[in-house]
Amino acid sequence: MSFSVLLDTNVLVPAGLNDLLLGLAHEGTFEPRWSAQILVELERYLVRSRVPEAVIEQRLETMRSQFADAPIENYQALEAKLSCADPNDNHVLAAALIGKVATLVSFNADDFPAYVIERFGLELTHPDDFLAAQFELNPEVMQQVLAHLISRWPDNYSSLAQLADAWQDSLPRFSAMLLEQV
Repeated sequence: MSFSVLLDTNVLVPAGLNDLLLGLAHEGTFEPRWSAQILVELERYLVRSRVPEAVIEQRLETMRSQFADAPIENYQALEAKLSCADPNDNHVLAAALIGKVATLVSFNADDFPAYVIERFGLELTHPDDFLAAQFELNPEVMQQVLAHLISRWPDNYSSLAQLADAWQDSLPRFSAMLLEQV
């Protein structure tokens, strides 16, 4: 059985990153987890970004159907007792703790109190480090998922080099690993 990972809203918003993470999960490299509130935030952000409604519905339905065991429930009581730097992240940390995930993947590491992360043995990981580790642990699976991503998004990513360029600012270590494959 693979380890469980809570995916924060901010790593699920970019379509390419969402597809890469969920593609790796689909291949069994990890078990994705989220809360209903994370999906509500995702939907709200995509609506504000003017993503077409049909695209939003398809993405959310795909996530729900392919990962039926992903939702973490009954975290609300703990949420009220936490105090993240951004109070809007209390539900994320509460879901991670109640779901007993191994890792919380987020671009916003500074929003989560280190003492809580350490006390409960939760690993807080930036998506750049998470993807780099996944590449090192599962290079064949990563190559397969990246090839699928490129074939699915040919107008956005026609090659590994283009992917690396697109993600250079947000995922520099992972982007460098992609360039080594070119």
